[in-house]
Amino acid sequence: MSTQENAATSRSVLEECFNRGNVDLLDQICAPNVVQHDPSTQGDLRGPRALKEQIQNYRDGMSDLELTADEIFAAEDKVVTRWHGHGTNDGPMFGMPPTGMRAEVTGITIDRYDSAGRITETWSQWDNLGFIQQLGVAERALAAQSN
Repeated sequence: MSTQENAATSRSVLEECFNRGNVDLLDQICAPNVVQHDPSTQGDLRGPRALKEQIQNYRDGMSDLELTADEIFAAEDKVVTRWHGHGTNDGPMFGMPPTGMRAEVTGITIDRYDSAGRITETWSQWDNLGFIQQLGVAERALAAQSN
């Protein structure tokens, strides 16, 4: 697959999966053994099902969730996406009750592709602390992690 096709696939994760809720697309665009590294999770997420559950959890907690790609760079087997997102926490999310608070975050995701154009590994770095501070749950979330 071309770097341009890979960049389009990475964009579709934001637009189709996060924004529109078409998480089943991950079955097509991810390798069965895809691994996601994200500091907001305890350990790596493995397989499309785990990624779908994570995205659905964000969507359940923020019905107006919207992520936007600000820049996308593709070279060889990797795509780098600089993005921003926003939403209102109007539903339960990752075991936390809704706060009604709005949050805005920025982040960078790097996706690695196989020769068939499927995502095999992804690394995300985003403002996790700012996110939970804006939702008013930082102290509770940090205490839960230390237990």
